[in-house]
Amino acid sequence: MAEVDDELSELIIMAQSGDESAIRKIVEKTQSRLFKFLFYLTNNTSSAQDLTQETYIRIFANLKELKDPRTFVSWAHRIAKNIFLDTVKTQKGQIDNTLVELTEETGGQSEHQSDDLILLRQGLEAMEEEERVVILLVDLQGYSYAEAGEILGTTENAVRSRLHRARASLSEILQEKMETRRASGSS
Repeated sequence: MAEVDDELSELIIMAQSGDESAIRKIVEKTQSRLFKFLFYLTNNTSSAQDLTQETYIRIFANLKELKDPRTFVSWAHRIAKNIFLDTVKTQKGQIDNTLVELTEETGGQSEHQSDDLILLRQGLEAMEEEERVVILLVDLQGYSYAEAGEILGTTENAVRSRLHRARASLSEILQEKMETRRASGSS
């Protein structure tokens, strides 16, 4: 998934030479996935849109520094992740999380499915940002351990280790939330 197809590689080379139509095409080809990644991190459409825009600004300001166009996708996700983490730090760890958007998105699902999705979203929100990022990359975005390592700037083994800890942490958080939900539902 982090590998770039030949067409995108050519567009990146053209954009590095200043071709503005290539820049537009790169955005068209990559925007959906980058936005989805940032939406999972922020749980807020507006924040994800702002961060996506900021990511593209930084991408195109530094595009000439990218040596291998085939690494564009992982490079772009790494930039997005770093911008997100910088935002979290500047906002003292508080990202505007709203479950209203999630509830609207799940309107066609059963109440039980919506509750489970909300519980999962709350569990992800309760995690440390670095743990959440590795789960989002591998489990929700479908990146391999090697691709996630490239995005995170670490080794494949480090990703495996982080993912194992993150999954254990998420499981513990979800267990606590489900117990709380059961206790409040039975009283």
